[in-house]
Amino acid sequence: MNRSTRWPGGDVHADRITLSALEHYAYCARQAALIHLDGVFTDNVDTARGTIAHSRVHADPARQRSPVPAGGRLLTGVHVWSDRLGLYGVCDTVQITRTSLIPIEHKVGRYVPDGPADLQAAAQALCLAEMQTLPVPHAVVYSFTELALAV
Repeated sequence: MNRSTRWPGGDVHADRITLSALEHYAYCARQAALIHLDGVFTDNVDTARGTIAHSRVHADPARQRSPVPAGGRLLTGVHVWSDRLGLYGVCDTVQITRTSLIPIEHKVGRYVPDGPADLQAAAQALCLAEMQTLPVPHAVVYSFTELALAV
């Protein structure tokens, strides 16, 4: 069957899962369904802080507090995917050295070990590992805990 006729409107990504949907589902399955199936999303203070933090990262990666090894560099807004796992999305930042790639996921608020953000970062690492030949030894979650929202 032709892939473009398999999904309404010929959406070639309809059989794939976004990396953000994984994180949303791990946080709350109902919220994930509202956002990704029904298209229902309302900003609140926390999501506004996240939007501001992400815009700062993507506009100026030097604002990150993550050290970059000598000879390394940071890329922001890196599109990644895994055909094998059916995943796709965007890495906030990818640290590139001569020997490895490390995705860095940025979040606002308290970091929860083994929580939804770790799942998203791990999925980013799996996507990068499938796409590139350099090793992806781990992923990092960077938490902005003191970002004040200017009103």
